[in-house]
Amino acid sequence: MTIDVVKEIISKSLNIPISKIKPKSHLLHNLNADSLDLYQIAMDIEAEYGFEFTHKDIAKFKQVRDIVNIIDKKLDFDQN
Repeated sequence: MTIDVVKEIISKSLNIPISKIKPKSHLLHNLNADSLDLYQIAMDIEAEYGFEFTHKDIAKFKQVRDIVNIIDKKLDFDQN
């Protein structure tokens, strides 16, 4: 599932346990990510899935579930 991959990438990027990462976790406030962390997470996800995020996509990275939703839309779009 997309959420599991995203949680694993966030865990590695931020060096926090996966168990602390929930779909509603706010990246900046709950997980203490900064803007550079968001770009690193984006690059790791791009490498995993083989697509690129736009700057607008990354600006929408507020909660973990936001990232999952963006990925799912991109994957759905690529299959059509």
